[in-house]
Amino acid sequence: MKNRIFISIFIFFLSFNVYACRCIEPSHSKAFELSEVIVIGEVLEISSLAGVEGSIAIINVNKAWKKQIKSKIGILSITNCNFTMNKGKHYILFLKSEEYGLYSTGRCSGNKLVSDSDSEKLVKWLGTKKNYAIDNK
Repeated sequence: MKNRIFISIFIFFLSFNVYACRCIEPSHSKAFELSEVIVIGEVLEISSLAGVEGSIAIINVNKAWKKQIKSKIGILSITNCNFTMNKGKHYILFLKSEEYGLYSTGRCSGNKLVSDSDSEKLVKWLGTKKNYAIDNK
């Protein structure tokens, strides 16, 4: 009887599609290489997306690397590997371009909260790379 209960519970949990987000934190150079643009900026607004796990954030960009970028940008972070951001916090974000002038990022992209103890090394490392002016238009 115990075996049947165990098997029933086991089959019940197997019937769910669960996709865990698993990743290895990329090195600074790998995250830089895989990104189209890197920014340091403050989160101004965050909105949940209906029917999708994740959010869209409006960021005030303070610094940019790899290309010029507007001073305010929208960043999508969706799927089960979304990168959670908090309003008023400053982040180092590794981004990819999306449609309609938006950008995207995820938990496995190398993003850091600027106030994290290990972000100081990343900021110093980024300081060795060419940064670009912010487009205030």
